[in-house]
Amino acid sequence: MLINIIKTSIRTEKTVLFSLFFLSFLFNTLQHNSVWAASLSDLPERVVLSSEDDPYPTSALFSKKPVLIIVGSHSTTPLFTQLPYALKARNLPIVSKQFLSVAAVQKAPWFVKLFIKGKIASEKQKRDKQGASKIADLNQSKIIVDTKGETTKALGVANLAKNEYAAFVMDKKQNIQLLVRDTIVIAGNDESEYQKIAEYIIDNLQLFIKSDW
Repeated sequence: MLINIIKTSIRTEKTVLFSLFFLSFLFNTLQHNSVWAASLSDLPERVVLSSEDDPYPTSALFSKKPVLIIVGSHSTTPLFTQLPYALKARNLPIVSKQFLSVAAVQKAPWFVKLFIKGKIASEKQKRDKQGASKIADLNQSKIIVDTKGETTKALGVANLAKNEYAAFVMDKKQNIQLLVRDTIVIAGNDESEYQKIAEYIIDNLQLFIKSDW
């Protein structure tokens, strides 16, 4: 009798341990693959743009939806240049004003923040000038300089690392979905590698287009 009780107890303990292990695995998997749900109302009312002196109304950036939103640090800004070309190459139904970049620079040292807006503005001007003959109204593709971290916090990527990026889509109902979040492993500003990353983001965007565009 006692032996049977012990055996039953052992089996129960194993079942509990297995269940806890499975639930832990399931939680970590869901957490890793989770889709952040946000909306236009979650974003700050005004943001700082690289091309504007005064805070800009956020809602004006989403006048034409859907909008592809790419978030990266000041170390991954080459993506802001490569993505418009990747979009153009695929002939996707998206114009320049439907592509928004967010420079997540809230973690940058204070002395870097003093000139980071000007640096990003200069890079954007260079991008717009070089791409003007190939991509219509490229200057309408804006860049938010998120020095306070308000935009990244609203998108759920306030902890974005220096070598990470995240891509989102705001749909026509003003809901925001995470497309992909990944790490960039590149030595220097290797343009071809950034092109590959841009292509990967567009691959994920096309999956969204097929279901919800």
